[in-house]
Order: sequence, then structure tokens, then C-alpha cells
Amino acid sequence: MSINKLEDLLYDDDVNKSNLTLLLGQFKRENFVAFIGAGLPCGMKDVPSWAGLHKRLKTEYSIKQVKERKLPDSFSYLYEKCSPKEEFYKQVFKFVKPSTSPPSVYYIIHDNFDCYATTNFYDPIEDADSVKEWGIRKRYFAFPESLENQKDSLTYLHGHPDIGFCILRREDYDYFYPSLSKRHIGVPVLENSLRYLFTQKQIIFLGCSIEDHLKEFLRYLINYAKGDDINKAVVSRENVQEHFWIIDQSVIEIDEKLGVDKKKVIVKKFFENYSALKIRPILYNKNEHLFVDHLCEALGLKRKPIEVVEQPDIKEPVS
Repeated sequence: MSINKLEDLLYDDDVNKSNLTLLLGQFKRENFVAFIGAGLPCGMKDVPSWAGLHKRLKTEYSIKQVKERKLPDSFSYLYEKCSPKEEFYKQVFKFVKPSTSPPSVYYIIHDNFDCYATTNFYDPIEDADSVKEWGIRKRYFAFPESLENQKDSLTYLHGHPDIGFCILRREDYDYFYPSLSKRHIGVPVLENSLRYLFTQKQIIFLGCSIEDHLKEFLRYLINYAKGDDINKAVVSRENVQEHFWIIDQSVIEIDEKLGVDKKKVIVKKFFENYSALKIRPILYNKNEHLFVDHLCEALGLKRKPIEVVEQPDIKEPVS
């Protein structure tokens, strides 16, 4: 797809267009990590959104919930009400693994990136990998810091069926994000991994909301990193890498009744807020989800070596 066609699917804003141009100019295969969120697989008919997963678990355990809660708290409530508890995570994994082949975008992402990270509990990139000659190496909770171990690696940051656990309940988040919860001493392995990812690698967020703990940890990392402990090393804002976030324009909540000028102010504020977190959003038009496929294809063209055609020797004529 030509860049012009790609821009046709792009949300019409000067900063937005500038961010796309910058990404296309910067993309190198050894620098970027594909960070895959729930937005990609939940497009498959048998994979639920987080709200859909909550609804399925409620039905599975015949639990009626009256009080509205945030999702981590809601999953904690389900866990307390369910029986037997040792089956809870097995039920979760039963609903998150797709039974159909992955959509084409997964094959495109697989071909055009060398390493991947995800907050999903199971990701179809595994299935896209099964038809390749090489295999993805799966890792859990900690993105590998060794460059050798990063190649062809898929890091499940929030758990996976292989280990029978995932970060889902409020208690799970508190334990694995101790700097954010401040409720008790937890395990900093995930925070350390995200610290490395956000400071040492460049990320393209695909299908991610960048809300809750990811966004809060980025803010913490830039503004509140403290101490000289090896687990809480000081990280200045200047040392944090700049990342790109590919997302539907509907992420900006704009009342359509507002005037043009007020809408522009809201959009400008949106870009400024994420710029402070060292993230450049790239918004595509509402429901134009094929933009992700076409963008990954365009990035793939950036990493292909230019074929050099040898020119035949031309002898100088004898005078």
C-alpha cells in the first residue's frame, strides 16, 4: 500500500500525520518491539474483551453481581465467590484462547518484527508462528535484557496458560506493581521488565489502551523513579525512549456537539498529555482497523534490504 493510501485511513490532524511520518522514518527491525494488547485478538469472534471475559466468568459460576466495580476489583469479587478456587484460572484460560486461525495482521506482525511483548494471556502470534520455519521463544513476566535472547522472543507480561496463572485480580496487580499500589511489598520483576522496555527499547503499541497500570507506570517512571537501589534506579525523562501508539480515533472522547475550535483544543491536549509520557499516538479513522495491517506492511518494506544490481564493466574505447 502506498503512503498516500495509508494516510487516507489516518485521522486528519497535523500532529498525527507528523507522528506517522516520524515512525516510518525511524523504523528499524533491531530497535522496535511489537507490544500487542487485547484490541487485536478480541476482534476474533470467540475471544472476549475484558468486559466480555468478566461476563462469561459470571455465567460460568452463576454469580450475580449488583455493585459496579472496576474490572480488577470485579474479578477479585468473582474469585471470592467461585468454587473451587483452584479452577478459577483454568476457566479464564478456557475463554481467552482462540479456536480459529489468527487474522492476517498477525502474520504481518510476525514477519516484520523480531520480538514481541503482550499483556494478553494467550496471543494468536503463537499460532501465526506455527507455520514458520523458526519458533518463537516464550517468556513470562520479564522481557529479556540480553539482545541475543530478545530475537524471536514473545514475552507474556501478565501470565499464560503454560504457567497456570495470570494477572487479573486486584490482588494480582498489587503484588506485581508494588510501586504503584504501595499497599504491601510485592515482587518487582514485572516493574523491572517494563522499566527496561520503556527506557532501553522503542515500542509500537498495537491494540493497547495504555490505561491503568501501563500508563501509571510510565508516569511513575518519568516523574517519580527514586533511590539508588538496583531495582529502583533513577531514570531521567531524557533517557526514556520515545514510543508510538497505534489506536482508533475514538480513544479521544469528543462530544460531537462541540464546535470545531473546542474539538481542536481537546485533540491538542490529548497529544500533549501522551507526549509528556514519551508516547506519540498515531490515530486512524474510526473503525478503519485495516490501518494496522497496512501500517505493518509499510514498516516491513522499511526493513527489507535494498537489492543492489551489479553493473557490467564498461571498457573505455581505445582512441
